[in-house]
Amino acid sequence: ACALATLAATLKIFPVLMLPWFVFYSANGWREILRRIVIVGTVSLLIVATTGWALWQGFIEFGLPIISKGTINQWGNQSLPSLVLNIAATRWDFELSQDALRMWWLMASATGAVSILTSYLLVWATNGEARVKFSVLLFAMVVSGTTAWTHYFVFLIWPAIVAVDLTLRNPSHGRLVVTRLMIGLLVIPVGNLLASMLREP
Repeated sequence: ACALATLAATLKIFPVLMLPWFVFYSANGWREILRRIVIVGTVSLLIVATTGWALWQGFIEFGLPIISKGTINQWGNQSLPSLVLNIAATRWDFELSQDALRMWWLMASATGAVSILTSYLLVWATNGEARVKFSVLLFAMVVSGTTAWTHYFVFLIWPAIVAVDLTLRNPSHGRLVVTRLMIGLLVIPVGNLLASMLREP
């Protein structure tokens, strides 16, 4: 699982937020944790060695700036950091100076970091079901990164299934609200994506 999660993180950046779960969850002592960390490190080094360091250096130099530009005035980006940055950008009619952009980019990124850290703290501090904890982290993974394009929300299929099952087993007003929210977050963006694809010639 650690190897697959590491591979996913090299293909798409945001799955790296799930690595702590695979490293620490249900580990039998520090030896097991260290073994998993070694697996993550080994797979990472193998991928970098296979693809070449120049590829990753180019991504850092050219790719990351492109990603940062995708957070401003992009309706398809539905992440929490993007929301923070866009609310701030409205003050300058989306024409931020380099200093203002740098400051708000850091603040928006900090918002995402706080979101994922809070999610992990809640997960480790409670004794809930593993599937519920995993669902919370999946949701946090999607919304806490700098970008959350429409198709990212397919990751919410599992949290939506868990929410529906819990609601059917023990219905309550709160669970009904959460379930409807999860289904809406899954169906609406995916529906928008399908509609845009059908409109393309």
